Amino acid sequence: MDECHRAITKAEERFFSECNTNSGTCLIITSSICWLMTGASVPVIAVFTKFDALWDIAFRQLRDSGLTRMESRRMVPEKAKEILTNMKVWERLCETQYPPKDCVHLAGVSTHDFICIVYNLYYFSNA
Repeated sequence: MDECHRAITKAEERFFSECNTNSGTCLIITSSICWLMTGASVPVIAVFTKFDALWDIAFRQLRDSGLTRMESRRMVPEKAKEILTNMKVWERLCETQYPPKDCVHLAGVSTHDFICIVYNLYYFSNA
């Protein structure tokens, strides 16, 4: 997710610019899923599912700074957060008309696993 990667897609920018989740109705469309949420206002959490894509970059930067392999491995998650912060992704999202309330960084989770996590959270919270 460096300069050549798309940290925020046009669809995501459009979502945070046009989808007022406080209105009680919200249509969410991803590449393979479409949800219609109705009811009370819904706080939106931005989930960075490809956060571990920054780990290789972070590791290389740490090694280049003179740290050992062991020290670099230990510091990779924090360095990756620093890189993401410097990319100003969160700031860009917060500048939209309907910004997310918070964010979560996931590593090692496939898209399929993520969909299962969201489905189970929804299903069990409404059971």
